[in-house]
Amino acid sequence: MTDSEKKSRHARAAARRLWSPPDADGALPFWTMSQLWELAAKQPVKKLRVADMAKELDEVRWFSEAHKKLPTCRAVAQHARDIFDADFSHPIILNPQGEVVDGMHRLCKAWLEGIEEIDALQLPTMPEPCGRVLPDGKETVV
Repeated sequence: MTDSEKKSRHARAAARRLWSPPDADGALPFWTMSQLWELAAKQPVKKLRVADMAKELDEVRWFSEAHKKLPTCRAVAQHARDIFDADFSHPIILNPQGEVVDGMHRLCKAWLEGIEEIDALQLPTMPEPCGRVLPDGKETVV
């Protein structure tokens, strides 16, 4: 993979968002991956058994009618590409409850390849969301 391709993949990953359940007003709070990466960088790396993440592997994660992200063939293929391209040089990030907030493609790749353990970082707390998408589609920065 060229440096340009690596930079493009990193930029695509940094732009991804982690969504929170809707607020009472219907707005969807979110965090950016770069926001979570910054907080995670201060945490120690630990080994995580892939078998212990069965619950995570059996959840619907990338698709949601609420976010208008349906599992079209193209969307599934894009995630298949991301799993194939997943890079184990970065640990996955877990929230305080031990749920994956960044790294599901890496976890899926580890499961597919029969890897028993992967590196992970666990956040002690979740930061405040950095933005919200209002029911009308407008975005606000928190």
